[in-house]
Parts: sequence; C-alpha cells; structure tokens
Amino acid sequence: MSPIQIHSKTLAAFYDELKLIIDNLELSSRVRAIINETTRWETLQHEQRNSINEFLKIEAAPNRTVSNSLFMSSVSGFENFLRNLLSSVLREMESSNNIPEAIRNRNLQLSGVALSQLYSPPSHVKLDYQRITQKLGTCYSKEVKLNEEISFFIKSILELDNVLAFLKDCGIKIDWDDFSSSEDIKEFLGTTNPRETGKALKKQVKEYVESRNRIAHTGLNSSDLALNEVYGAINFFFYCTISDQSK
Repeated sequence: MSPIQIHSKTLAAFYDELKLIIDNLELSSRVRAIINETTRWETLQHEQRNSINEFLKIEAAPNRTVSNSLFMSSVSGFENFLRNLLSSVLREMESSNNIPEAIRNRNLQLSGVALSQLYSPPSHVKLDYQRITQKLGTCYSKEVKLNEEISFFIKSILELDNVLAFLKDCGIKIDWDDFSSSEDIKEFLGTTNPRETGKALKKQVKEYVESRNRIAHTGLNSSDLALNEVYGAINFFFYCTISDQSK
C-alpha cells in the first residue's frame, strides 16, 4: 500500500467514529419522542421506569456545541493525515536516496525551526534533538538523512497551497485542478471541469479553515455548522485523501 492509502485508511476509521456519534445523536432525538409516546408504563418494573424517566429528563445535547466540537475533530484528523503523509513521503525519499536540492534546503530550514524550540518544545510532537542534529550533519554528504518531524513545522498546513509547495520540493507535482479526477469531489462541489473544480475546492477548503479558526479563537458558539454540515465536512476532507493525485 502507498503512504496515502495507509494514512487514508487510518483517517477513514477515525471519521467513521465521528459519523457514528452524529448518527447516535440524530437517532437519540427521534427515539426520545417515540419512547415517551409508546411506553406502557404500567408494565414496567420500578427500576425500568426510573431508568426511562431519568433518560427522558436529560436534555438533548446542544446541537451547536456538539457540531462545533465534532467539526474541530474532523479538521484535526485531516491535519494529522497531512502531517503523517508528508512524514511518510520524506521516509520514502530517504530510503531511495533520491533527494532533490529543494527538499534538502527545506529540511535545513524547518529543522532549524524545530531546534529553535529547544527550551520551549512543542506539545503536539515529541522531538529528539540529538537525532535531529545528527541528521543535519548529513545534509551535504552523499547519503542525506531527512528529519521527518519537519512536517510538524510547516506553517499553516491546513492552507493546502503550503502542502502542495512542500510536495513540489519533494518532486511531486499536484495542482488544484488535479482533484477533478475524483467524482466524489465533483459531486460534492457540483462541478464538472478541472478548472471549475480546482477553484471550488480551494474556496471550500478556505471556508472550512476559516470556520475552524473562528471556533478555535472566539468560542464554540461562533459557528453556524449544523450536524448535517459537519457530516458533509467529514466526507469532503476524506474525498481529498482517497485519490493519489501525484503525477
């Protein structure tokens, strides 16, 4: 399996869990009304009656709060997919010993960013500073070693232009228009031709990133995403991963 297939499979399992939560929430609200209308209370034992009463007394979870939380999880899952994918690309390049100068320079730059945080290490990735410096010592040798952790220091990785630029440095050229090969993406966006699909895709990613930033910086009540829209966002992010667009 290719790196993109491996990491897409992991992301799919995570997204299935999020969808299961949404399905449970939507079904719970419908079942709540059915229970109240159809339960034959006189046939129930005391403990059964109390359990049902306790369930019915609990208010349904606020959809907006739940929606925003699930949306943030979906975005985080996609971000993690991107970082893991780029790390895998770096590992494959290192093993093939076919490393373009552009990614050697990028490795130097981003490894430097990682080392600059020696006294205030990031919480989202564990860094082995000794190993990073040892690998940097090979940058101008015949057997270059890359620091796969540099994927965690790509600025604004959810802005996919930055990901595409990184892949270009790796010798992998992907354009926005290339995603038109995915029928799922075209159906989601309501587009047909490559240029139209590329523009619509870029716009949709931008809107989701803006929604993510609003929720992260101004609180859970700042987004208008409903549960069905979160479901759509989950599908959209996954559609962006399941086809290998490299050429």
